[in-house]
Amino acid sequence: MQSMDSSSRIDALDGLRGVAALCVVLGHTIAVAFPVIGWGPIPVGSLAAAQTAVWNSPLQIFCNGGPWVCVFFLLSGFVLTRAAERSRANLPTLGLRRYLRLTVPSFVACLFGLACLALFPTAGNDMRVATGHTFLAVTDGALDTNLLHFLRTTLLDLYRGRMVKFDPPLWTMQIEFFGSLGIYLLVRLIPARARIAVAVLSIPCCLYVAGQSVFYAAFPLGFLFERAWRAGQLRHMRWIWLLPLAVGVAFGGDWLLGPQTSLRERYGELTVANLIATISAIGLFLAVLLSARLQRLLTSRPGQFLGHNSFAIYLLHFPLLAGPFAAWWVVEATSGKIVGWSIASVFLATLFACATIFTRFVDQPLLAWLHRIVLFPRRT
Repeated sequence: MQSMDSSSRIDALDGLRGVAALCVVLGHTIAVAFPVIGWGPIPVGSLAAAQTAVWNSPLQIFCNGGPWVCVFFLLSGFVLTRAAERSRANLPTLGLRRYLRLTVPSFVACLFGLACLALFPTAGNDMRVATGHTFLAVTDGALDTNLLHFLRTTLLDLYRGRMVKFDPPLWTMQIEFFGSLGIYLLVRLIPARARIAVAVLSIPCCLYVAGQSVFYAAFPLGFLFERAWRAGQLRHMRWIWLLPLAVGVAFGGDWLLGPQTSLRERYGELTVANLIATISAIGLFLAVLLSARLQRLLTSRPGQFLGHNSFAIYLLHFPLLAGPFAAWWVVEATSGKIVGWSIASVFLATLFACATIFTRFVDQPLLAWLHRIVLFPRRT
């Protein structure tokens, strides 16, 4: 693989973003349709043994959102490095653009979430009663709002680390926004010869802060991957990519948390879980950069469809789950039927349709508008 200049775009990374969004969605979908896989070996519904087997295996990488959320952050560190270097906008403008890029779609998604919860206000809590899990019940109290509270939540609290009950996965927006600002500061304020050293030194700082802040380390890591890629140091190697892929898969399951009792007691379960997820994400990301096969797969039509709609898929999936599809699950469970496959398949079809509409009428017009104001990269 030849080195690439900063104006080049790696289409495979769009596909990787789409796969990451899909796996986050699958994790939440499985938590609703097959609660045992999502939450561990608690006998809920049918196929408990099969679900427990998946939960205790590396297959859980496909339904564990932690590593894939970290992949988002690695991608942002990689892509925004290239975008910041080629943009003519000044630093405050870059920050404002990033705020609008994240906030406008999130605001619309919260309106969508408010509508879903208004139509099915008790679905999440009903599922908590049926399964014993509080996953979807985090939306309780979301309807106790007014216009001022809604605006404050979606425009400010989104970036203050507070729960957004209309759409709880938006907790990632705080890390995404401030991590992006960190990349802008690194590229624009630090001399070129010192950037790699500063990026390396910032990683242990993120790890020291701990908790969800561990994920901030993904941004300087993404910067370092971009530098290595540009220098031609991440060339296609026939089989070497299997090693980081194996690491990514092995560290991608919650089943690894079991043996880490002493670490969890010393550093906290969230810190250990996020550190394991970060290691997994690094392996998955590096495998894609090293493998021509994986890149061809991600640049296929399905991969590009997922990548093109990835932000919408991520933003819209939880309100749909916590509203109509949780209500459907409770109705079926109450009648003695657990039809997980039906719920999952109909949900995914509905989500893809909604995401396509969202991308067409919200995401693309926003990007076009930002692009007209300044040279804003179209798909970051």
